[in-house]
Parts: sequence; C-alpha cells; structure tokens
Amino acid sequence: MWSGIEGYTPDSLPVMGRSDKVDGLFYAFAFCGHGFQLGPGVGDVMAELISTGTISTSISPFDIRRFDIVTEHASKAS
Repeated sequence: MWSGIEGYTPDSLPVMGRSDKVDGLFYAFAFCGHGFQLGPGVGDVMAELISTGTISTSISPFDIRRFDIVTEHASKAS
C-alpha cells in the first residue's frame, strides 16, 4: 500500500528543467502517477543537465513555460 500526493498537470505531462528565476534550481515533478517507472530515465537526464548544463535528450515538451499562455489568459479573465 502507498499513500502520498500525486502531481498532475492539465496536459498530463511532467514538468522538467532549469528555473529561469532561481539560479541553480532544477526541477522534475508532476509525473501523473508514473514517477516510479520514469525515475531512472528522468534521473539520467536531470543528472546530465545539472552536471554539464546541457542535455542530449530534448525535454522541451516538458518545459514549465508551456503553461505561460494559461497564466496570461487567467490574469486577463480576472
């Protein structure tokens, strides 16, 4: 049995990358219940990004900025 919090995004994709706002902050979260299965691959990619500053595998589909348009629309609606 497992008990914990699952992180979900509107598009059901995780969020991975380097923070634009906080130097030295990297993140990988919201794996929508698949974090355990994806952990080894995500760990390799994130370790490469953190240690070298670049990656050989594109993580652009998982960029947090994909939600910027949602934030812009929400602020205009309020």
